Amino acid sequence: MKPTKKDAAYAAYRFDQMLRCDYPQLAGIDEAGRGPLAGPVVAAVVLLPPDRSDDLYYDSKVLTEREREVAFASIMTHALDVQVGIIDSNAIDHYNILQATFQAARVAVNQLRHVPDLYLIDGMHVPELDAPQRKLIKGDATSQSIAAASIVAKVTRDHLMIELDQQYPEYGFAKHKGYGTALHLERLSMYGPCAAHRKTFAPVRERLQVREPVNDRRVSVSDEARAIQGASSESYAREYLEQQGWKLLAQNWRCSLGELDLIFESFNEIICVEVRSKKAASLNDALRLAGESISRVKKNKVRQLAEIFARSNHVDPRRMRCDVVLVGISENGEWEISHIPSVL
Repeated sequence: MKPTKKDAAYAAYRFDQMLRCDYPQLAGIDEAGRGPLAGPVVAAVVLLPPDRSDDLYYDSKVLTEREREVAFASIMTHALDVQVGIIDSNAIDHYNILQATFQAARVAVNQLRHVPDLYLIDGMHVPELDAPQRKLIKGDATSQSIAAASIVAKVTRDHLMIELDQQYPEYGFAKHKGYGTALHLERLSMYGPCAAHRKTFAPVRERLQVREPVNDRRVSVSDEARAIQGASSESYAREYLEQQGWKLLAQNWRCSLGELDLIFESFNEIICVEVRSKKAASLNDALRLAGESISRVKKNKVRQLAEIFARSNHVDPRRMRCDVVLVGISENGEWEISHIPSVL
């Protein structure tokens, strides 16, 4: 009889527990997005507490979308450390997908706040890591730590592809997430590749040779870069607020109306945080532009989402508040954060 998801998840937890006898601090690494024709490749590294077992911390490929979102929220709340690395399609074309995947994993690892005793990695050996590593074939079905990383990588990338779908609705990225489905190949033939497509991948390269895109919007990398910048900004904002002693309740909480970037608890208040980021010549200009990007419509939407979150989680509305975190990025890569409480 085929084991249930619950049984398989518990077996993966027990596998990690056995390893912790020799390696107390385990970190799981997995990636999402090596095979698609468009969008970034995302790697995640997750350190779980040794006493945390969850029925949904299992191979992301066998979980439903709803189960992945629930598991993602749980991991982001309970993990000792979670980091992601995101490498865009330009870099994938430049380095090749394998090297870009290694780079994404190293970006994630380099952001860790804890030093693991052992990295468990799904199906690959990553060069230049700072601790011993072990490659596990079908690791996301074997190890709870890798399973958690697979969930974080998959959900993070799915959210990025949904953002890209808003920029390029003609390709259907929200449906196929950039994979080479019949719909995607049909739209590629109709419209030609966009900036998010991987030009070195054969189905894209063939259509690029036949039909060069003429729409200026398709030859700009700004849309994919904007989505990736947004994900990085949320990570910086989350880390900044956690350093203030805030407890993360959810990241990228979604409902039919939209998404809340971050939800925290602090001093008996539930705080919904909207993260806005801009890049400019100076940090002051970047922060000013980030602040100006919050429209009245956006403010109203965040307030409505906060009300929905309160109702669906049985939270007293008087405990709710909405903050903004502005992330300014200078042209030389410097970051600065400005936190504005109760602004929405």
